[in-house]
Amino acid sequence: MAAPIALTDATFKEEVVDSSTPVLVDFWAAWCGPCRMMAPEFAKAARALQGRARFAKLDTETAPQAGARYGIRGIPAVKLFVGGAVAAEFTGALPEHILRQWLDEHLPSPARAHVKAAEVAWGAGDRTTARAKLE
Repeated sequence: MAAPIALTDATFKEEVVDSSTPVLVDFWAAWCGPCRMMAPEFAKAARALQGRARFAKLDTETAPQAGARYGIRGIPAVKLFVGGAVAAEFTGALPEHILRQWLDEHLPSPARAHVKAAEVAWGAGDRTTARAKLE
């Protein structure tokens, strides 16, 4: 069972930005009611999706620099980092099954890469390559 990683301002870059694996970060605080509701759902998703992404939590009260750097204004705020950059995000508490569905829609995949390549080829007028990428 993979529990979410506890982040600090000092470990954020190494654990999230420099990670070769997608990382889902839950920005939270102990005083936040919705954050406390989200915590067990986030932990369940972390166990269910182990290997597809890393899960991490950052307490915005004890690690304010990372929260400020990423513009956290409301919590819980969840950001998916891919290749060191924010690829998708949402604010608010979600149940585990919706969190898993959201993550499935936003994690990189070979199929999404083919669709993107097809879109680029189509936009450039190369219909043959676009069709080949989609097949």
